[in-house]
Amino acid sequence: MTDLCKGLEMCATAEGVETESQFEALRRRGCQEAQGYLFSRPCEAGEIPALIAHLGIYVALPEAAE
Repeated sequence: MTDLCKGLEMCATAEGVETESQFEALRRRGCQEAQGYLFSRPCEAGEIPALIAHLGIYVALPEAAE
């Protein structure tokens, strides 16, 4: 799947990543994004800013349309 996404100039996102070994295997195969319990339990939208701050991730949010 990652090869297909690369060929189409798309980003592959792996879902359900629960262990470091799964994450490392995906990274070796070229997967650029992942989500799952390794990073966080499911949470409410209002909890996302604190989660991002905790994980130390920089996210550039799109500007609001006028």
